[in-house]
Amino acid sequence: MASLPDHARTPNPLGVKGPDLLSWCFPTRVFRSMTQGPDAGGETGVDHRIAEEGLTNVGAWILGPNMFGPVRPVARRELEGLVG
Repeated sequence: MASLPDHARTPNPLGVKGPDLLSWCFPTRVFRSMTQGPDAGGETGVDHRIAEEGLTNVGAWILGPNMFGPVRPVARRELEGLVG
């Protein structure tokens, strides 16, 4: 049985300004084709090319607290052998 994390059950799972962070992607042809079908149209400029490259061969992205970097300090012993 799968369950959604608490943040995904909120009215705004991306956060208060989350959609603003992704607003560049929404009008692109690649995003619209994924969400509205292949004939939805959309912009084909540099934002489309970046989104297309980033989404090529991606079946799913699993978002988690460490996706963009550690959000809590890493214990020194975990770094043993990796740092001087």
